[in-house]
Amino acid sequence: MKKKTLVTAGALALLAALPAAALPSRVAADADPLSASVSAADAGDAARENVRISGHLVLATSSATTWVAVPLPLADGTVAPSSWPTKDEADARAATWAVPAPGSTGPVSRSIYCLNAGLPGTRVFASSCTGAPEQQFRLAEVSTGWGLRSQASDSSFVAYDAATRTLVTRGAESAGGVQLDLLKLAGEKSLSVENVTPGAVGEATVSGLATRGASVTVDGRAGIEEADADGRWTTTLRDLPRAGETITVRQTIDGLDRGSVEAVIPPWPGPDAPMATVVFDDDVHRNALIQGTAEDGATIVIRSGDEVVAETQATAGAWSTELPPLGVGEHPVLVTQEIDGLVSPATTVPIDFGDAVSITSPDDGSDVPSDGRVDVTGRGDPGSIIELRDNGEVVATTTVGPDGTWSVPAVELEGR
Repeated sequence: MKKKTLVTAGALALLAALPAAALPSRVAADADPLSASVSAADAGDAARENVRISGHLVLATSSATTWVAVPLPLADGTVAPSSWPTKDEADARAATWAVPAPGSTGPVSRSIYCLNAGLPGTRVFASSCTGAPEQQFRLAEVSTGWGLRSQASDSSFVAYDAATRTLVTRGAESAGGVQLDLLKLAGEKSLSVENVTPGAVGEATVSGLATRGASVTVDGRAGIEEADADGRWTTTLRDLPRAGETITVRQTIDGLDRGSVEAVIPPWPGPDAPMATVVFDDDVHRNALIQGTAEDGATIVIRSGDEVVAETQATAGAWSTELPPLGVGEHPVLVTQEIDGLVSPATTVPIDFGDAVSITSPDDGSDVPSDGRVDVTGRGDPGSIIELRDNGEVVATTTVGPDGTWSVPAVELEGR
């Protein structure tokens, strides 16, 4: 018996002459999905934007209730698809095929086999690739996503016939939707984020790997970056929340969404403790002023013990607010700054509101002279205003001297 040898240039013609029994019952599972032979007639299509994507071929039915797994063809060219209630189940049973990417024209092929689709109502089958119009397809948008339209007829789309469990050609309304997320471009890389490097507060540099030439975007917040010849990309994000966030990175190839990954931007350290000092006005009737520096936009919170006694906001890195009287003596307050939900350590500010006023004369319980007039003396904080009240009514005022003493002569006490 004469030995038959297949060579690349004549493989298709010679294979077509072999009897069906000489063909393998199924194409080898490890066959290269992108190595489909292309005849001279098909060469023109290859030069015409023939971008190929490959992977498990799964179709969504027009009813959107089942998913169809397209298997390897049988020796006689029969393609016996199976339908499943979930996409994952169909994906697990589908074979790897190469199809034209959106915007391209070419065969739906597996090794040396190509699908054939003629006029509407005819069966779809596999045969050796010849480049005939029936073997040329173009993805077109249909109700189920992207349908495989035969170049033999604009009204012929690959569809699933549930009654016969075969692939047939039908109109666009019945077309099976190719699940593009299961297919990849030749040489396509999975998208990844390799590094997240925080910079100044609110800024971070994100870098990773993608398919060469792919467009990479991050949450729409950064400009489109293009992966270089090695598939590397990098971008700088700004105006990030100080507490960090989870971002979504997406790659697009020829306008087609090719997947996304998430990455975490870690929080920046909390703000430092603010600077704070207290100033007393010469006018003792005015409240003390507490002031200092902090991060622009930070909320300044002032506490005495657990009580918030004042609150303000830093503008251009500075802040100030009046402090209500907290009573005589020393009253330390705690000052913190809060920004983006992060609270700084507290700055402790000791505040001395002065000594308590005291009366040194007359002694408690002393008799009041018959004329009702009494010399009253005492001690207090230098510069403080002293008011003497009799039954709630102010009867005299004075100022504490530099030595801390005060006196009011001949105070007339009513009813004494």
